[in-house]
Amino acid sequence: MRDLLVAIVVVAVIAIVVTAFKSGNDEVKTSGVSDTELVMLALADTNGAVVRLGSRGRAEVDEGAEDAYDRAVEADNAGRDKLAVRLYQKACDGGVMMGCNDLGIMYNEGEGVEQNYDTAIKLYIKACEGGEPLGCTNLGFSYDNGEGVEKNVDTANNLYKQGCDGGDALGCYNLGVSYEDGSGVKKDLAVAAQLYKQACEGEESSACFNLAILYEEGRGVKKNTKTAIRYYELACELGDDEGCEEAKRLKR
Repeated sequence: MRDLLVAIVVVAVIAIVVTAFKSGNDEVKTSGVSDTELVMLALADTNGAVVRLGSRGRAEVDEGAEDAYDRAVEADNAGRDKLAVRLYQKACDGGVMMGCNDLGIMYNEGEGVEQNYDTAIKLYIKACEGGEPLGCTNLGFSYDNGEGVEKNVDTANNLYKQGCDGGDALGCYNLGVSYEDGSGVKKDLAVAAQLYKQACEGEESSACFNLAILYEEGRGVKKNTKTAIRYYELACELGDDEGCEEAKRLKR
């Protein structure tokens, strides 16, 4: 019940804040402030978290929305970007959160639609809060790179963790990179190795490759050439050509 009340308060705050900022009140200056930034301000809490995975619960999926998503993926893979955008929009509007995420990518990359980082951010937020972990990860990537929002590695890592905890391998990989590089967190190669392992098990080829390097060099894990070869080979099996070459090199 407390969570429900909090959610209601948050929604009310969003409406109040956005309305206030958009009103004609001369005391409030909105120059240079996008709708996305207003929403982000309204969602921010005392812990610095912006959005939370599944905080709005799982959306009900309208009839035909999942079919629209499947058709969108087919159109996307076939290079029919404008059709893919329309179908992703239909899927998103119908409650398929992966549709919102993928539509966000289209806006972020300017594929089939004019590039618009603000719109991409809104879609990633909707996907993340609707329970799609990849939406959290992609929102984190936007914060990591300052695309549509002010660069903030702390927020990025928080979102990567939410994505990872939700089962998104890319989120685990990105968080692993942060721990390996010490970006926004204390550098910890052992933690990086654990996250790479988790991401590799989720078939993220780059994670397998990075974990192989750690085993080959004995950083964060005990040096083990055989294990390094195994992870290079896993990266290779997942389509990483460099992993194939590195595995061959270590076998010589």
